[in-house]
Amino acid sequence: MSINIQDAKDLATILGVIIAVVVYVTNSVHHYRQSIIDNALRFIEAHQNLVDTEFLSENIREMEKGTFRRDTVDEETNKKFIKLLRAIEQTALLQKARAIPSSVNTYMFGWMAQQIQPLLTPDERNDIYWALAVEFLDEMKSLADDFDRQTKNERVEYFKNINFYK
Repeated sequence: MSINIQDAKDLATILGVIIAVVVYVTNSVHHYRQSIIDNALRFIEAHQNLVDTEFLSENIREMEKGTFRRDTVDEETNKKFIKLLRAIEQTALLQKARAIPSSVNTYMFGWMAQQIQPLLTPDERNDIYWALAVEFLDEMKSLADDFDRQTKNERVEYFKNINFYK
């Protein structure tokens, strides 16, 4: 069997296509894995920004004890709460952009949402510029309430659905 020039060119073309497909698939898998890592890191940073807000860091112990009451008259406390709402919006935007699944937010932020959502004043709830934060807090509190009612086995299944937990 002899190979002529045309057969060699055809074989080279086929090999080139196969190599290109392998490179494309390998690159796509790497890019997908890297995007999962990048999203996890973005979320961790956003979550840390939430935890590090003055409002939470100063009041977390009282919240854990169930004794915290928000002083809506104190201007300094209100400024700290506004900064917290801004940090909440960042996390909400990551979820809206599908960088972070709601299951991860529920697990990492659910307890805080259960504490913070009831602290919203009617003015904050009705302010169109806090709509995203308020909607997010309402959703996270509801999901956290549902999560709290799950059995241990249901929670194991829940974690299996978190894309960067696997």
